[in-house]
Amino acid sequence: MAYAGYLFTENLLKALRGEEVTQCAFVESKLTDAQYFASPVRFGKNGVEEILPLGELSAYEKAWFDKMMPELKAQIQKGVDFVCEK
Repeated sequence: MAYAGYLFTENLLKALRGEEVTQCAFVESKLTDAQYFASPVRFGKNGVEEILPLGELSAYEKAWFDKMMPELKAQIQKGVDFVCEK
């Protein structure tokens, strides 16, 4: 996890210096009916420049995607509720 955090931070700093960087991030988006979702994101000088589409899912992937969405949305709501309580 520490190394992933390092890579993420390093890439964000590159983007803020003007390099175009694409990497996955858990961000607020409209790609799914979940408020937040992890997907490829293009970062630039202004932070998030574009949230990229997921691409086509196989039938197998789609089945698991549909199965995990209720739990993901529940976990997101749990996090939002926690932050709102503080």
